[in-house]
Amino acid sequence: MFKQLVISFLVLQTVSYAEWQNTISDAYNSVKKNIQPTELSVEEKKAKKFRILWEDVFEEYQEGVVLIDNSQNAPNEAWFKKDQIDYKGDIDDVINNIIKILIDDDLLAYKDELDHINDEIAELKAKRTEFFEKKIHAPMKSRLSTTQTEYEEKIKDADDKIIVLEGDISIIKTRVQQRFENNGINLSLSDINQLISRVYGNDIIQMTVIFEVLKKITNQIGMLMKESKEDLVQSKKYYGMHLISLQLVVHIQQEYINKIDNYLLHVDSIIQKTDEMIKGTSKAYEMENDESLKLGYLHNRKIQRFNRSAAQAYKKDLFNSQKKITLAQKTTIAQLKLAENTYQTVSLSGELHAMIQSSNMLFKKITEIQVPKLEPFKNEKMKLQYDEITNQLLRD
Repeated sequence: MFKQLVISFLVLQTVSYAEWQNTISDAYNSVKKNIQPTELSVEEKKAKKFRILWEDVFEEYQEGVVLIDNSQNAPNEAWFKKDQIDYKGDIDDVINNIIKILIDDDLLAYKDELDHINDEIAELKAKRTEFFEKKIHAPMKSRLSTTQTEYEEKIKDADDKIIVLEGDISIIKTRVQQRFENNGINLSLSDINQLISRVYGNDIIQMTVIFEVLKKITNQIGMLMKESKEDLVQSKKYYGMHLISLQLVVHIQQEYINKIDNYLLHVDSIIQKTDEMIKGTSKAYEMENDESLKLGYLHNRKIQRFNRSAAQAYKKDLFNSQKKITLAQKTTIAQLKLAENTYQTVSLSGELHAMIQSSNMLFKKITEIQVPKLEPFKNEKMKLQYDEITNQLLRD
């Protein structure tokens, strides 16, 4: 009897312990479920990202406003105190700091992503060629050597991987296309292909990204000004921030114009070297008596002339793109001059708020002006030559 009681007690204890364990486990899972963060929507992620960006950029904007105020009372030139030139350098530093914050590294990484994928595709194509060459002399059946069937499988595997990578390229290009659509600019995937093939493509995309963020910053500054009511000191500070935005746009545009000047010099050098090559090939053709060798020189000269025409077309593209940015910069500078004058003379915060609100149309206008008109490539050969010139300019 005693033995049965002990056994019953032990059984009850075991069951009670098991139930206790289950209760604790259920409670833990319930708490874990409640405290686990929910997945943010795309819009919520964007809003969170902008809040972080705003906190970082707000300090730089405030410093810029202080520098603008101080520069207004500074002499044009001075030996023993800060002059206009000194303050201009300080403001440029602030602008560069803001640009670093505004640049979307995720989007601008597209170039590195594409380069990496294209390298992988080139490597797979090289392996595919190698497998094809080895397959020709491979045995039909063998336990020691790779057979023709096995090489065919390797070739198919390489082809499948290339298809997947080309799909990844399409996804990246669609991502870039979507960013332009967010700014009211509709570009086809063909346009994106052409833009990416140009050396200035990354700069155009970067400017588009920055202007998209500046529109949000302008809205934020407008909201702050609205909240400040008729507090002229605060309103003027916020309008000073808007002034910084306009100076930032002019700065970015000038950087682009200077960069294109440099590219134009390099393309001129490519054209000059190609001209010299054509002259040398023509001279060698005239001096050669062997007809088969003369045909070789004719073939080479044809390729050289094509390369020259591609370089000339590239130069025209660069010039037209620079012309569009110069036109956009004139629009921005005109708006900046008015804003500077307004900053010095306005007396009502309501007037400042209205000026800021109208600037969002400016960002849209200059973005539309800046996107170059992209003529489609005549053929794949021309596109490949453009890619080669782009790579050469980036190396130089």
